Amino acid sequence: MVHLLRLSEQAFFVRRNPAVSLLLLGALLLAGAGSAAAQVAVDGFMRGAGNTSASAWFSTESYEEFWAGTTLKTEPNLGTISTTSFGLYVAGGITDYIDVVLSLPYVSAKPSAGTWSSQAGLQDFGAAVKVRPLQLEVPEGDLSVIAAGSITTPASDYIPDAPIAIGHYSTNFDSRVMVHYNTTFGGFATLQGGYIHRSNVDLDRGFTVAVPDAVDVIGKLGYYTGPLYVDAYLQRQNAQSGTNIGPTAPFPTNKQSFTKLGATVYYGLPWVENLGVSVGFGTILDGINIGKATRISGSVSYGLPQWGGM
Repeated sequence: MVHLLRLSEQAFFVRRNPAVSLLLLGALLLAGAGSAAAQVAVDGFMRGAGNTSASAWFSTESYEEFWAGTTLKTEPNLGTISTTSFGLYVAGGITDYIDVVLSLPYVSAKPSAGTWSSQAGLQDFGAAVKVRPLQLEVPEGDLSVIAAGSITTPASDYIPDAPIAIGHYSTNFDSRVMVHYNTTFGGFATLQGGYIHRSNVDLDRGFTVAVPDAVDVIGKLGYYTGPLYVDAYLQRQNAQSGTNIGPTAPFPTNKQSFTKLGATVYYGLPWVENLGVSVGFGTILDGINIGKATRISGSVSYGLPQWGGM
């Protein structure tokens, strides 16, 4: 590993940017609005050795229109599908260049019409490791290259092949690389790309099906100053195989692709040390076999006592 930036400079960055060090640990689960897929959120900022944050988050989204293949349609027997999610998200810096992230969401989904049953329960437990092998001083800032790997796996016995599903029920392995540019005046830009491998799923009806893999790319621009942090991002995810939604209901083999636009605002509360709140939104601009949904989310994040790291 190559670390060209001094550790003292990294520690200075964390002290100088408490909002960032809190927010990005408590940032929102990157489950796509209108999608049943779960994904552990990783970003271009490292926590620093011994810095840990825990966040409680929620989100709500609904959609009446959805893409069956590439055709936008509605389904009177389902009406509007509403999803509410709650979760815990914990991230910490093991060293100045290794972070660990854990997440666990609870998801509830229900239709407004028809006779199909709602579903609710723990969705997928997620864990991620993020490593920064390279950081360079460049004009007006620093440039980092970060590699991340994560796994998500079902945390409850939910049903993946129902019209109202809360997840794919597959175990997913996500590997990605990020390039992060951080300026001296508070602006930053991050570009990350990854490949998500999804395992086959055994269905209760007695057979096994393949859940499509996906390629995922996210570009993000942001700015932070004092306790305030804002960002905007554009995400594109392309399924690598799969089927289209049939005439009756979605199925785990359906290929889900989408383009999502989103933003986040975080503010560190001045009257409570190490406590901050954030709000965010994400909307599906176009897609394949996915709901045309807009997601509103929020979180409360708390920075735990510093433990020194390794």
